[in-house]
Formats: sequence, structure tokens, C-alpha cells
Amino acid sequence: MTARPAADEIPALLEPIVREHIPGADTARIVNWRGTERGFSTETFLFELDTGDSSSTPNTLTRLVFRRPPQVS
Repeated sequence: MTARPAADEIPALLEPIVREHIPGADTARIVNWRGTERGFSTETFLFELDTGDSSSTPNTLTRLVFRRPPQVS
């Protein structure tokens, strides 16, 4: 069985996937990652996707949700 990543490890694992699948998010960063107490047995995390280029483009923040199903023993 593969080890389940800790909640604080998920943003680093999720960023490459987001960059690949969301148009215009080639250099996007996940910011403001936080868990929420809602979601019942499913873990729910709120975050923002910062798609701005710090040198020339103003930051554009998109609010997103990541839900992770409960771990099955």
C-alpha cells in the first residue's frame, strides 16, 4: 500500500497537475492552502491558484477546492 501524503504535502504534489491541465497556468502556484471542517468524511481543502507572473503580469487568483476521499484501511 502506498503511503498517503500529509495534508501539507498535497499542494506541492498538486501544482504540476494543475499546471498541466488548466490553460494559462504554466507557472501557477498554489497559495493560501487551508483545510476546512466541512466535508463530512471527505477531507476538503480550500486554496487559490496564483497565475500571475511576478515580473510582468499582475497576480490573478482563482479560488478552488480540493476534496480527498477518506482513507480506506
